[in-house]
This record gives sequence, C-alpha cells and structure tokens, in this order.
Amino acid sequence: MASYVRWPANLGLPLLKGYNYTPAENLLTTKMDSGQKRSRRRFKKAHGKATVSFLFNAEQGALFEGWFHHVINDGADYFIFPLKVSNGVMDHVVKFTPPHKPMKPVGQKLWSTSLLLEVKERYVIDGENTAFLTDYQLSDVELAALLAEEEL
Repeated sequence: MASYVRWPANLGLPLLKGYNYTPAENLLTTKMDSGQKRSRRRFKKAHGKATVSFLFNAEQGALFEGWFHHVINDGADYFIFPLKVSNGVMDHVVKFTPPHKPMKPVGQKLWSTSLLLEVKERYVIDGENTAFLTDYQLSDVELAALLAEEEL
C-alpha cells in the first residue's frame, strides 16, 4: 500500500453540520427481454464523495492553506483523513475534489470552509462482524464485552 501523509491533528475534525457522504453508483442494471431488470455490483470496493465543513481560527486557517499548498500539492495528492462512519471515526484515504473553494471570514478571528473529498474506499465492517451483529442484539454484544473485561 502506498504511503500517505496524515491530516494535521491540530486542524481537528470536521463539523457535523453539513457533513454528508454519497457512495458512488456501484450497480450495473441490465433490462432483460422479459421486462425484468438484473443488477450486479461493479466493484467490491467503491469510492464515494464526502462533504465536510470546518471552522478554523486564524492559526489553523494559515496551517490549512500552507499544508494544502506545500504538503498535498494544492490538493492533487491523496492523504489520510478521519471520517465519521456509523461505528466511530475511522481513517480513510481521500483527496480534495476541485475546485477548491477559498475560506470565508466568520467574525474577526474565525474562518469557515466547506470541502468536497473523494473517498478512495469507505470503511465498512467485515462479513464476520456483520453476521455476528445480525444474530445478536447490541445490548448482548455490550454485555459480552463487559463480561470479558471482568474475567481479565
């Protein structure tokens, strides 16, 4: 796997307001002579797009612009970014989708920006965990974890 730079930790996580993830169209549909449609998955690991928003102070705004320009080549390179998914915040490989919108001042010392990211592959739990969670209630899972901790 290629080596990617990480999103600077002191830039923080995106705001929940305005956060949106849209998966890529991953199904091919063929209309059959009978009138029915047959669908199949194109890729096992499909990309998607995420919209994220930030509120930066002046120092963070300067860091973001410098990091964007110098480290990821004005948004041309992929990097590791923490995205919120249903089971927490997970690192994803992403890059910015042009055009890059400039930051807007919000008050004397704050800057806001909204960015569109191309997500190389969204994290989804594996098949074994899916089967496990299908068979058990979440309360059962939590209880089992607590019991396992007590045994240690």
